[in-house]
Amino acid sequence: MSINSLESLLNQMKGRSITHGWGAVVALGCAQLNRLLEEQYLGWLTAGRFIPPIKGEVFSTGGTESMRLDGLLLGRPVLSFGSASLDHSIVTLSMNIVAGTYTAISLPRNGAARLSTSFSITEGMGYKVEMKIGLNQLEGEVDKRGRVTLDLASDPEMTCNLGEGVGMQGPIAALIQSHLAALPDDNRIFELGLFDFSGYNPLSPTGFYIRTQKAPEGSTDPNDGAVLMFVRLKIKDENGEGLPTEGSGFPYLIPKDQSAGKDLYTASLVLNHEWIELLDEVQLDVLTSLLLPGGNYFERIEGSYEPHDLLVLGNIKPGDDRVTIEPPFISLKAGDSQTFRARKSDGTAVNAQWSVNNPISPFSVGTVTPTGGDYTAPVQSRMGNQQQPVVVTAQYAQGGTLQTSSALVLGAFESMSISSRVCTSSIGANAAPIYLKATALGGGGQLEWAALAPSEGTLQVIDNNHAIYKPPVDLTDPLAIQKVRVTDSVSKEAIEASIVLIKTPHSVLTDPPYVASITASTPIQFYADVPEKYAKWDVIGEGWVDGNGLFTPPNAPSSNVSVVRCAFVIDGEEEAAGFSIIQLTEQDPPPPTWEELQEFSIYVPDLSPNGCFSNGYQQIYVVIKIETKPVKVDGEDVYIPVSDAELATLRLVEQRSNSPVPFVPVTQEGIEYDSGIAWAANKKRNRFRLYSPTAAASSPSSVLPTPNNNGVRYRELWIHFAVEGSRTFYAQFDSPRGTYNSTDDKTEGYEVTVQGISPPTPAPGHYDFNRDRVWGDPNGYVGEPTPTYPEGDYFSYYRQSEDYWRLSYSRSGVYPVLFSTLFIEDNVSMIQWESELLDETFFSYTGYAFNPANYQNSDSPKPDGLSFDPYFWGLMRGYQKSLSSEFVHGKEPSPGELIVALRRTDDMKYWYDGMANGDQRKFYRKQMDPAIRFVVRDEEGNRHALSVSFDPPTLTDSRNKLNLKLI
Repeated sequence: MSINSLESLLNQMKGRSITHGWGAVVALGCAQLNRLLEEQYLGWLTAGRFIPPIKGEVFSTGGTESMRLDGLLLGRPVLSFGSASLDHSIVTLSMNIVAGTYTAISLPRNGAARLSTSFSITEGMGYKVEMKIGLNQLEGEVDKRGRVTLDLASDPEMTCNLGEGVGMQGPIAALIQSHLAALPDDNRIFELGLFDFSGYNPLSPTGFYIRTQKAPEGSTDPNDGAVLMFVRLKIKDENGEGLPTEGSGFPYLIPKDQSAGKDLYTASLVLNHEWIELLDEVQLDVLTSLLLPGGNYFERIEGSYEPHDLLVLGNIKPGDDRVTIEPPFISLKAGDSQTFRARKSDGTAVNAQWSVNNPISPFSVGTVTPTGGDYTAPVQSRMGNQQQPVVVTAQYAQGGTLQTSSALVLGAFESMSISSRVCTSSIGANAAPIYLKATALGGGGQLEWAALAPSEGTLQVIDNNHAIYKPPVDLTDPLAIQKVRVTDSVSKEAIEASIVLIKTPHSVLTDPPYVASITASTPIQFYADVPEKYAKWDVIGEGWVDGNGLFTPPNAPSSNVSVVRCAFVIDGEEEAAGFSIIQLTEQDPPPPTWEELQEFSIYVPDLSPNGCFSNGYQQIYVVIKIETKPVKVDGEDVYIPVSDAELATLRLVEQRSNSPVPFVPVTQEGIEYDSGIAWAANKKRNRFRLYSPTAAASSPSSVLPTPNNNGVRYRELWIHFAVEGSRTFYAQFDSPRGTYNSTDDKTEGYEVTVQGISPPTPAPGHYDFNRDRVWGDPNGYVGEPTPTYPEGDYFSYYRQSEDYWRLSYSRSGVYPVLFSTLFIEDNVSMIQWESELLDETFFSYTGYAFNPANYQNSDSPKPDGLSFDPYFWGLMRGYQKSLSSEFVHGKEPSPGELIVALRRTDDMKYWYDGMANGDQRKFYRKQMDPAIRFVVRDEEGNRHALSVSFDPPTLTDSRNKLNLKLI
């Protein structure tokens, strides 16, 4: 029996509860969590939420080395559970460095600065950042979702393996961490899952604690593991008796049974044995309705197991309509082609319109066939850099709206790369070995490492991609260039690493110490800390240098490195020397970019309101237009827009204080109550309607204008107010040229003035709470009108009946407004007997259902049935009575409507809490005698606090009617 099989797990769970007193435990497996992260990473590429390339210079711990980083691009995040522990909720997250350049300059205290190493980074080189991240739990005030999130900037001790040794790697990691920390929340916070806390069925979740667990010994993948969520349930809304600790024997809840080489299970759920008796299909669906980002869901596998607690196995699955692009990630040499396909999760192809975009350099994009998905990378003359990230996007219709999915292409100037491309080394037996890494796009073929002569040093090939070079014991000259050549056996392309070997000390300062690229035949002036009459200049390699240090590169170099050397010579004797290294790579002209703005404006579209209720949730829609002036490219005017990286910095600024407006956190829909924030901006449309004096329905957003040229970019933002009054805002963004403000030129539309409007004050007459008889027993009939029932007696002659009391609202009593969200503060049901006599059986009870007005948020579906208080489920269970949650057919709540169902029966035994013998779980009257307190937000974001109650029990027929009050 496998150590991690289903049979093994059932044996570990047999005869004991493993929930530690929690209502349930949910386990999500590593592989599928990483798939969710990959989907979000790709989705962000077209949503302005990607992580911009990182640039900067840092110094080693001792200050003896300078590390220059340019264009570092981080790949998708990957979770690892190899160091996970049940003692905390920390997981290891890594991100490969998939592009960029690295240059290290040695800064010896008593010598001249010189190049240590320089190379372009590719993903195959294995450089990455790694962090220990605590998984967070966040709860939204309005949507009542409990989210599991991770923040890429939350580990100040982040590590990085780029650079030699801790003294260099630590500062590089700190630089990357500081860039991540400076990003907006929505550019660095990922979601792994969420619970719906708005339900009130007995097995509805109300809260959870997170732990992480590594896979047990014997697992084939040392990084495998699971995120565990210990869940409180409505039936017993309190924490468990603690949490399991590492080494306590807590079982691993996702069996590794396989079929056809694939795991059968990627998630599981364990229900505390105490609540198994509550299970039916409705409750089991409630329990497994874990919401996951990107339309993914928990697919319950048929059947369950009951060794003591209940074990439900399943998989994290993409929704049927989930569309992904194949391949999702690829590196492509300049000018090469790749066909992309859009497919649903079942493999069927999707018809799509294709487009491409470079988030950094809009001019270097390549081309794609609009309907075929055939992409061709830009040619080398259009690359501008060694690597260019390009986003290939498919747009397709789904559910009546246009959706997008994307893939990432890393365009490469060359098909091969090597680390280090150029470096320096001493010689002799004590010289440090040099570790070389070579990669080819797409994996390439067998890499062939050229052999060396004994006088050139030794080369030990470790595997296809790695080798170790050891310098020779001696050299004839003070300096020499040693080349290590690697050839791809399939493409026959080759790349060279150049090692500058140093025999004698070189202490003369030569500036610049390193030139990364050249322009053919364009001279480069070098300077040395040597009196001119004693300076002797020469070149090792190709090119020419005159007596004043002016170096002229060769027209068509056959190698990739030359060295310019300057010796301090007196009377024919060399007293000292210094050198500089030149990479003979033809300098690519930087990709053309925009130079000036034609227009930078902000406005409220004509059909949109310039105000909103100051409830924190209603929004004001604004559009920002940024248009650039054309630039000359090959003698022609070309429009180049601002890049996605620049647009990602776009923000609003409050004019009076010149302070940036905060963005609404990614997990919230607006300014939450008592946050102290007066106004905020949002990058997305929320579920609430835009303001209208007459409460007329408004569209989610206006259609953006069609740009009149390729230099125009539009962005939408939404403003929230939590205070009354008008405020003026302008727009601002950052670029490599500096910060730009829409107020810089004071042209038309340079700022926008909007206002927060006092929310309406509801009055009792603004609500309708009407009874709808949806069922009555066949033997009943309607009695004649009486003073108590002037419209007819619907109660005295019905022993059993069901009424739906439907709640609606009109602003100012005139303009109908639907409800969007609901929260119930305490009990969900009420109960009342006809009298307080011990033999009383005539009884009434309530349930509820809410169908939210749902414009944008597909995570707020219409209800499947009525909800009842968990205590009422307990009362019915104690009397061995069934409880139906089904709607009366055709009487379901309409969108935006709350119904309170009042059921009357004649066969329910009387209960008082003294019958509970002190068991507080059976204090049914204490829990359900009080009125129900509803808090709803309407479509306009306004809050309504209401209570529903029976008439006082001292009144005749008090159990037949419901009353609505404002609280």
